[in-house]
Amino acid sequence: MSAKYQGKHVASNVSKQPRPVEPNDSQLDEFDDAPLDEFESASFDEAEPLDHDGFEGEPFDEFEAQRSHDYFDPALDETRLMPASEGDSPFGAPAFAPVVSAADDSKDGKRKGSKKQAKGGKPKKQKPKRSALSTALLIIGFLLLAAAVALGIYISKDYINARARYGDLREAAGNLEVFDQVFDGEKDLFDIQIDWDALKEKNPDIVGWIYVENTNINYPICQAKDNDYYLTHNADGQPSSSGAIFLDHENKLDMSSDVNFIYGHNMMDGSMFADITKFKKQSFLDQNNRIIIVTPERAWILGCAFTYIAGGDEKIRKTDFNTIEDLHSYIYKMKNERAVTTSLVNIEDIDKLFCLVTCSYESNDVRTILCAVEQKAIEFPTS
Repeated sequence: MSAKYQGKHVASNVSKQPRPVEPNDSQLDEFDDAPLDEFESASFDEAEPLDHDGFEGEPFDEFEAQRSHDYFDPALDETRLMPASEGDSPFGAPAFAPVVSAADDSKDGKRKGSKKQAKGGKPKKQKPKRSALSTALLIIGFLLLAAAVALGIYISKDYINARARYGDLREAAGNLEVFDQVFDGEKDLFDIQIDWDALKEKNPDIVGWIYVENTNINYPICQAKDNDYYLTHNADGQPSSSGAIFLDHENKLDMSSDVNFIYGHNMMDGSMFADITKFKKQSFLDQNNRIIIVTPERAWILGCAFTYIAGGDEKIRKTDFNTIEDLHSYIYKMKNERAVTTSLVNIEDIDKLFCLVTCSYESNDVRTILCAVEQKAIEFPTS
C-alpha cells in the first residue's frame, strides 16, 4: 500500500472511518481452488493502491483504523506514521509504522538526546571507566611521589644545614690551609695552631681534628660516652642525619690507645667519611695515602697501610693489647687475610694503628675500614 499520509493524528480518526466493503460470493469462489501463492499474487495484482490525497479531511475505514491502532502508542502525542515499504502484504506487515517525533532537530531522523556520532557515521567509543583498584593505585603513587619529594627536600635542607655548621667550626678552628702546606713541606707539624678554646665553646666533646689528603675529609673529631650519640648529632651537638666524626668511646681521649677507631657516616653528598670508600681502589690508595690527625696534646702524619671490608657481626673492636706481639698478630690477620688494597708497610714496625670506619654497601651492615700507621708524630709543648 503506497500511502502518503503526512502527520494526521490516527487516534482522532478511529470513530470516523467507514466500514470496509465486503466482497461478494462470486468474487470469493474464484479463489476457492487456487493455491495460497496464487491467492497472494492475485491480491497484489488486483489490489489498487489508495490515493491518500483524496482522503484529506475524510476518515479511514475501521480496518485501517484498527491496524493503525495496533501500532500506535497513545503516550507519544506527536507520533506520525510512515508508509510500509513496497512489497509488504496488505494482510501481513503493517502498512504504517511509528517513526520519530515531528519535533526532531535533524533531517536524518535522529532523536534528541541520542548518542552523538563521530565523523564518517561511526559512533564514538566511550572511554572505559576507571576501576576502584586503578584509582587507589593512582592515589598511592601520588602519595609516594609526594613523600619522596618531601623527603628529598628534608635531606637537602639537612645537608645544607650541616655544611653551614661545619663551615662555622672550620672558621672557629683557625688556619686549616696549613695541612696542605705540611704535606708540601712548606710547614711543619708544629706550625699547626688550632684554636681549641673556640672549638670547646662550640662543643666540649671535640677532642681532635682529622684531614685526609685530596678528599673532603676535614672535620673535628668528637667523643661521647657511647658510640650512638654522634650518629645523629653533628659536631656542635645539634641533631643532624649527617652526624659527626667521632672517636670510639673505649679509646683514650688523647688517642694514645694501641688501635684508635674513628667513625663517620658515608653520606650521599660525599661529605663526612664517604671518601673512605675510594680507598678500596688500589690506584687511589697509591696516590693519596697521607692523613693528619691533631689533638691538643700532639699531631700525627699517618700513612695509609691497607683497606679491608668487614661484616657488621665481626668482632674487630679491640683498642689495647697486652704485648706488641698481640698487636702485630691482630694487624697481620686484617692485612694479609682481609685487605682489598695495601701499601708497602712492614707490620713489625707498627706500634699504633688508626682505623677510619664508614658504612659500605656491598651487602647489609658492611663496613669499609681504612687502616693507617704513624709516619711522624710530635707533642705540643704544654703551657
